[in-house]
Amino acid sequence: MTSDPVAPEPARGPAAGRGAAPDDVEHDDRDGGVAGHRAAADELAEDQEGVAEGESAGDADGDGDGALAEDEGQHEAAAPAVATRRLGRLAGIVAFAYVAWYVLGLVVLDTDPARYNALNRATGNLAARLVLAGVLLALVFHLLDGLRVAIEDLVPGVARRDLQLRVGVRFLVPALWIPGALVLVWPAVRSWFSW
Repeated sequence: MTSDPVAPEPARGPAAGRGAAPDDVEHDDRDGGVAGHRAAADELAEDQEGVAEGESAGDADGDGDGALAEDEGQHEAAAPAVATRRLGRLAGIVAFAYVAWYVLGLVVLDTDPARYNALNRATGNLAARLVLAGVLLALVFHLLDGLRVAIEDLVPGVARRDLQLRVGVRFLVPALWIPGALVLVWPAVRSWFSW
């Protein structure tokens, strides 16, 4: 008794486009249906491994570089955005800590001016001025990166130039910070050389 082969239904759901499921494979029971199912299952497993490794239908040599290269490019493009976001958060935390320290200084000034003067004398040494230079760096970066984000949000079409704006921020931060840091640190350095 022979059976006529039946055309399989098109695959639907998650299996669509990745090959047919083992039950959808057309086979002839005369050839030992179990072997046909096993071969189809093995072929399906190889197809799914290829998809997991990054092969695509457009990948002619089957080495997986077609889809994988696109994923790496997207990852490389997203990496500066993640790094800038993390630096912005860190700069915001440092700026907030400085503002809290400044407010504390004003409270001390209001309650005891002599203690405020002692606090300011303690912040006049080189180590404290280097810390202030670090705070200035955080404030400048936070300001310029915040302006970049605000401009991208408010001006339509500027978001396409995100990379150029990031480069501009990375240029302007040291261009503004280095002179400011020298102004902050120089009095402590000059005091070492004055007799």
